[in-house]
Amino acid sequence: MESRHFSVCGFSTRETRKRQCIRALQNEKPSYRQGIGTHFPSGHDIITARVVRKPHQFLYSDDNGFNFMDQETFDQIIVEGKMIENNDLLKEGDVCDVILHEEQNLILATELPNFVVLEVTQADPNVKGNSASNVTKTCIVETGAVIKVPMFVEAGNKIKIDARTRAYMDRA
Repeated sequence: MESRHFSVCGFSTRETRKRQCIRALQNEKPSYRQGIGTHFPSGHDIITARVVRKPHQFLYSDDNGFNFMDQETFDQIIVEGKMIENNDLLKEGDVCDVILHEEQNLILATELPNFVVLEVTQADPNVKGNSASNVTKTCIVETGAVIKVPMFVEAGNKIKIDARTRAYMDRA
């Protein structure tokens, strides 16, 4: 059987009509962030991988990918864009967690900090009369990402964004 790496989000066990146990895993393939459902018979071995989270500082991005520096050894690594969820919120100098397979030294995923502070470079103008509750407009932040923000946010403001959901949280 082929070797694949998954991050398990949840699992359940059920019995078939023939009284055989089936394990169902709700998992996520870290390199593509795709949700996948997998079923295994009860006797199937699932090997757990030993993973390590290491802080790395984002330096820059180029045609090869996103360049990070290990905070402890100062070694530089290149991470593919598909390994970083919401990579358009990444700003130079941000410290991210790189998740590595301990034995193979293979990069499994890269996680941004939970919240990032970015400056708004362009915001749609406020329209008079749009004062109903929870009215939002789109804006572009310094990294080029498009975020929905409340009407009072203008260009030049610094805002706090939840990097997991891309939601506006607060002014910074």
